[in-house]
Amino acid sequence: MADAFDETVPFEWRSDLFELIEQTPHLAWLLLTKRPENIRPMIAEIATAMCEGRPPENVWLGTSVEDQKRADNRIPALLKVPAVVHFVSVEPLLEPVDLGNISEID
Repeated sequence: MADAFDETVPFEWRSDLFELIEQTPHLAWLLLTKRPENIRPMIAEIATAMCEGRPPENVWLGTSVEDQKRADNRIPALLKVPAVVHFVSVEPLLEPVDLGNISEID
């Protein structure tokens, strides 16, 4: 239980994680973050584990939103990163959240 896209996570840890992800293609890895704006640059750092800047096929990318402000900021940032599956975790729910048209969310 960690946010792999937190700025305080060492590059080596993230690199080891993505190496493990590639070694376990039969598992679906759900990576949930409150920092979707960091996904693309951090994945670019690990170019050997990526295919054209995309996460491996067994990675689902998600973001956590707790209020409308975070939903409005984080969901569009998440959708800028190509992924087989995008998901949203609405928790801890601190106020009503209108997700609007989230047809791009799986």
